[in-house]
Amino acid sequence: MQRKIAVVGVGSAGLLSAAHLCTWLDDSWQVCSVYDPKKKILGIGESTNGAFINVLERSTNFSLAYAEDIAALDATLKYGSKFTNWRKQSWINPLLSGNIAVHFNNRRLKDFMFERLGRQWPKQFSVLEADV
Repeated sequence: MQRKIAVVGVGSAGLLSAAHLCTWLDDSWQVCSVYDPKKKILGIGESTNGAFINVLERSTNFSLAYAEDIAALDATLKYGSKFTNWRKQSWINPLLSGNIAVHFNNRRLKDFMFERLGRQWPKQFSVLEADV
């Protein structure tokens, strides 16, 4: 018997949730991404942390070493956060444990994730276009 989970929305949270579920649930589960293509996402550049990259690596075989993966998300590497005008002196807070993260164009994330999740998890991942 196949069990089903619906993840609503194709913003970063919805896509990462679907990716995480595909990675950690076995083939008895089907993860369905439900979204309305007429509803536009809030298109902003997003900043991530190392955990974001870890989910992409496990679920889609994304790699910071592949220029085509970086280009597909219009991403730039992130090594820390710079804080300016918070105190007398600016400082850089490095990412924990030496992780690397990215800044990326979230308008590109859905297409990247749908293609990769569909290829990586063909028995588990599906898409349903619907108004929820």
